[in-house]
Amino acid sequence: MAEEKSDRSDPSRKNFRQPDMRKDFDSFRRRYIVVYLVIMLADWMQGTHMYTLYLSYNVNISALFLTGFLSGAVFAPFLGSAVDKFGRKNSCLVYCVLEIVINCLEHSTNFGVLLFGRVLGGISTNLLFSAFESWMTTEHRKRGFPEEWLSRTYSDASIGNGIMAILAGIVSQVLEDRFGHSKLEIEMANIAYWSHLLVPILIMDANDSFLFERQLVLSKEPSL
Repeated sequence: MAEEKSDRSDPSRKNFRQPDMRKDFDSFRRRYIVVYLVIMLADWMQGTHMYTLYLSYNVNISALFLTGFLSGAVFAPFLGSAVDKFGRKNSCLVYCVLEIVINCLEHSTNFGVLLFGRVLGGISTNLLFSAFESWMTTEHRKRGFPEEWLSRTYSDASIGNGIMAILAGIVSQVLEDRFGHSKLEIEMANIAYWSHLLVPILIMDANDSFLFERQLVLSKEPSL
């Protein structure tokens, strides 16, 4: 016990473990950033074609967008606690499923189907801006990383999100020039669809890696 207390109070031992913790943190941060940027690119891709897609259906566009905003406002107070109760990783997977369903519903010209898609869109938007960040923050703390390192992950995610927005605009313009307006919606929807389909795979892989590394660390710790 005396030796254990000495190890905890010895700053040299703490500094000795710092490089290993930094390496683990960088690996953790990269995994999260990859998942986050893929999901944000898919969201930006989807947003670039939605208005023109609705315009081609000759429907009440303002009613569709208003429905999405109202849905987000109605479900926002409940989704935070639902994410905590249902599980943050599971909520991220639910978001991906919702977005795939929404992308499929957008190809319908039925106004009722489009309205239902906007209701789901309000729910998914709340999940996008709550589940992923809360999952990362919780995992960050579970792994014992310093609180001040969270700002670096948030900063990289914010910068990356801006880059994804620019990239989505460039890609949409390239597709418009190459395929024309008639095929642009289909191409953008396909990109968003497959991106959301990829994220669950990345999430499961990241989570398995987190668990494996955590078990590895625990197995190396001396038993008391």
